[in-house]
Amino acid sequence: MFKLLYLSVSGHPQLGTVELPMIELNKANNDKQPYTTVIIGANGTGKSFILRTIAEIFRELKNLPESKEKDFRFPSTFRLRYQLYNNIYEVVYEKTDGKRKLLFYKNRPWEKEFNVKNFTTGYSAPRSGIEYPDNLIVSSTMLNDRFVFAENNPDVFYQYLGVRRTRSTTSTQTFSKKVIRYLFDAKKSDSFTNDFSNMLNFMGFEKYFKVHYHPKYHSLFFSGNLKLEQFRGFYQKWWESGHTKRKETNRPWGLWYYEKLEKENPLRLQLLVDFLNNIAKNECKLLNKPYSRAKKIEIDFFSSENSTEEYDCIEDLVKLDILNLDGIKIKKKETEFSIEQSSSGEYHLLISLLGLYSKIEQASLILIDEPEISLHPNWQMRYINFLKKMFRKHTGCHFVLTTHSHFLVSGLEGDSSSVLTLNRDTETNILYSELLEGKDTYGWSAEEILYRVFKVRTTRNYYLELELRELLHKIAMKSDDTKRMNEILATIKKMKFSGDDPMNLIIEKAEKYLNK
Repeated sequence: MFKLLYLSVSGHPQLGTVELPMIELNKANNDKQPYTTVIIGANGTGKSFILRTIAEIFRELKNLPESKEKDFRFPSTFRLRYQLYNNIYEVVYEKTDGKRKLLFYKNRPWEKEFNVKNFTTGYSAPRSGIEYPDNLIVSSTMLNDRFVFAENNPDVFYQYLGVRRTRSTTSTQTFSKKVIRYLFDAKKSDSFTNDFSNMLNFMGFEKYFKVHYHPKYHSLFFSGNLKLEQFRGFYQKWWESGHTKRKETNRPWGLWYYEKLEKENPLRLQLLVDFLNNIAKNECKLLNKPYSRAKKIEIDFFSSENSTEEYDCIEDLVKLDILNLDGIKIKKKETEFSIEQSSSGEYHLLISLLGLYSKIEQASLILIDEPEISLHPNWQMRYINFLKKMFRKHTGCHFVLTTHSHFLVSGLEGDSSSVLTLNRDTETNILYSELLEGKDTYGWSAEEILYRVFKVRTTRNYYLELELRELLHKIAMKSDDTKRMNEILATIKKMKFSGDDPMNLIIEKAEKYLNK
């Protein structure tokens, strides 16, 4: 079980100095379902930078050799506290005697005001005694996401599930290839078929998902009688093979990968030859294209025949330029269509959920930046609930999400969720945070979420009107219930009113009454 409990930074380039409590302490041991912390705030409050900061701290600490501890550099000091199973770990990057230094603690009692001299004896821990979550997953469907780009590897702690294919570029084709890789990785799970079917059903799709590839140099590689010598001969003397019009100076696209396999894993070439011969003889996979003499290879993801090993071969053949991705087919209302023809919301949601499904482990930290982008309000309201249903077996995971969506907040169950609100003072630029403790927003209406959580007033907001009536009634009756009146007044004062708004007069009169 992993839970991120607390982070504070000081002197951060974008965030400044701010405390970020991530969970109500009385919920820390709730492991009945995955935990969610939702961070809300206006544009410019730094929500995305908070996620990036969390990711970078864990990433740097995890990858830092113990012998290089003195070389640790971060753009601000910080205090990080988290729970992993039965232990609580705390990492402090603090300035001591004029120098920045990493300090590690284990099971140290909580104290809001940190003092390096307090609680040190008996709680200091060596770097080797600190454990980290099973993995760190970052997900975003934004083209300009704040996360550090990294190529994914199943054995790597940091897993980037964004849309970029390099540090600065993205493409639809790359995104589609990611979906397929995620699917084959996810098929290792015994519950894949049921979970994937539920995922498609949530989005209104049928239990149907097929990937098509276009075979190249068909007469050579898909004859059914391909020999290893023929395979090698094509890449060694393509200009003499009779299967391409390329000249000797015009190298095949896949030559680089053939040379890599020949050098590093030549035995794999025979495996690929056998795979190509099996595909050529399989009438269920090598099909005729409608109204054409051309062929296509079809992979049905609801077929029990597919395996990760099969996709590894397909991936090799794509790199060798023997196969080209031709498209992903899905179904809605008995109509088959390409995934690229789905809405941007459908497309992004499907890919992000598949990515999470294929990478998540039992004690993972998952950071998701604005998942509501392009999603219909109905999906936004159901998103958190579906997320917890999809990952119901991963009860020890902590999802931290940023959002602008009040619909998303209405799907939070109080016993396994927290809301952290951010506000930045427009005059001082100081960032403030508040953990909304003791609130269960599950099933709240849009108006109630806007008023009580986002502190946004709309024209004729029922809840604003209700509390105004209560405040004015108590003043008119000269009530001595000052506690309740101060609560209402504090809530109303968090709203933004123009200089000539009559609400300012009500606030002024209420303050006079309470301060007399």
